[in-house]
Amino acid sequence: MEIKNNFSINHKAGMTKKIQTEINSCDITRISHEFSRNKINTDFKNNKIIAWCSFKSLEIIIELNKRFQLNLPLPKAIFVENFDKLRLQIDPNAIGLCNVAPTLLFKDSNLIIPEKTIVFNSDDSYWNNLDDESNRAKANGISPTDFFLSTFLHEFSHVIHINNLLKIYDGKKILELLYNIPDNMENFKDKYWYILGKNCCTYAGSNPMEAIACDLEKRISNCIDKNTLHPINNFIENSPYRKLSIKEKIFRPFTETKYDKAIRNFWNGNFK
Repeated sequence: MEIKNNFSINHKAGMTKKIQTEINSCDITRISHEFSRNKINTDFKNNKIIAWCSFKSLEIIIELNKRFQLNLPLPKAIFVENFDKLRLQIDPNAIGLCNVAPTLLFKDSNLIIPEKTIVFNSDDSYWNNLDDESNRAKANGISPTDFFLSTFLHEFSHVIHINNLLKIYDGKKILELLYNIPDNMENFKDKYWYILGKNCCTYAGSNPMEAIACDLEKRISNCIDKNTLHPINNFIENSPYRKLSIKEKIFRPFTETKYDKAIRNFWNGNFK
């Protein structure tokens, strides 16, 4: 798949010509092999953009873990699929999703898809204009960053959050928490809509799960050198996620803001 861009590239966070060349010439088979080495099943449906960006996001998470002794989990699988083939009732404009619990995810299939599985929509119109779509999402306040990898880091962030919830609750309890979200949304928006929108983005106010994914996406994106695509600092320090560090460390004194406290609550499954 060749990337076709009809817009000016944002070189601060966008897909440079070098990156586009790497994507267009990437070997999906080799990328899939690299994922399998990390025990991650993949089916990219020959989509080079999704394959390359997923692999680059994987490299970022692995490098964060190694350089800063973090314990960020990886997804169990990454698939590309037409969202019309999913059993779930989701936003028709959705681009990606992350499975919370094992489920029969695909129609006309008895295959149980494990938790922490990422599925990207196969709609080429979005991926062929990924840089433009990322810029537009940031400009409209939907995304906290215009980084072209934001969609991928967002779904990887769901994996990180779900993994933390599974350390605290069993799968049944997590599903119960999620099922109760719609009943609590009026109270949630009254308490958090403004503070989430001001400190992150409007999409973070969709529900507590999206609040964490958007917040983590922003923190990870902000710690990455946009020229080299390598992390340059530890986004965990002075954040509600400090326990993700493998070793107990002495951090600088950290005074939580109201926003930080909200994020910490959502991170630990307190969605009210």
